Amino acid sequence: MIDWYCRSAVYGRNNRAHCALAVMEDNHAAIADASCHSLTLSRPHGGFDRMTVRRPPPAHPQSPDLTQLERIIGTLSDGVIRIAPDGHILSANQAALDMHGCDTLADLGMTVKAYGQRFDLRFKGGSEISKDATPMARLCRGESFEDLVVEVRKHKTREPDWIHRERGLILKDAADEPECLVLIICDATEAYEAEERFESMFNANPAPALIVRLDDLRFVRVNEGFLELSGWDRDQIIGHTLYDLDILAEAQQRDKAKALLKVWISVEKGPR
Repeated sequence: MIDWYCRSAVYGRNNRAHCALAVMEDNHAAIADASCHSLTLSRPHGGFDRMTVRRPPPAHPQSPDLTQLERIIGTLSDGVIRIAPDGHILSANQAALDMHGCDTLADLGMTVKAYGQRFDLRFKGGSEISKDATPMARLCRGESFEDLVVEVRKHKTREPDWIHRERGLILKDAADEPECLVLIICDATEAYEAEERFESMFNANPAPALIVRLDDLRFVRVNEGFLELSGWDRDQIIGHTLYDLDILAEAQQRDKAKALLKVWISVEKGPR
């Protein structure tokens, strides 16, 4: 590779370069073909030298191929919605459309405002989310967020159609300005429905029952049967450990039972 300071001119026909003439700072003249693979060097007092030079590699594109990016996003099981900072919805993959019961992007809404007219959102088991506080609206205000659980239902319907676990990302350009907003959605409907069925069965069971979290042996659930049997209030149990509230105090193999629970092994009633 040769480096020089020069004045140059390009000669060619039909707007196509055939050769370039360069006058270098030491008054040597050089003629290079348009591909820059070879260079003929002419000396001031006659004679020619020919040498080979390397052509610089082509620069890599600065932005990704959006077509390929959309294809990759289209294969994801999570829903992905891309939003422009001005509130226009740029794209939604098939998973995101399915999580809203939509066939096309137009069904979802082409803007954040249109989306708000088609779908009503609530916090899980809580209050309605106003249109200016939805996940999309928060992204447009420059707010990112993690692990937001919302109930989604079509406008003017009473029961939620889906339960989403959502995450909001803000992608910025070189000037540190928002360039693209991304809403990532996980369909948590089945998981929460299964949890609700379990809660219903657990609370309706007349037999006294407690649930202990194995990581720290804290009580996380207690049913009405146990409260009636023990005479304790729910607040006296939930959040306390198996050592704070020792229900195994009179067990013959108390220490063994606790040791088994620590390594996630079931404790069963032995023979009398």
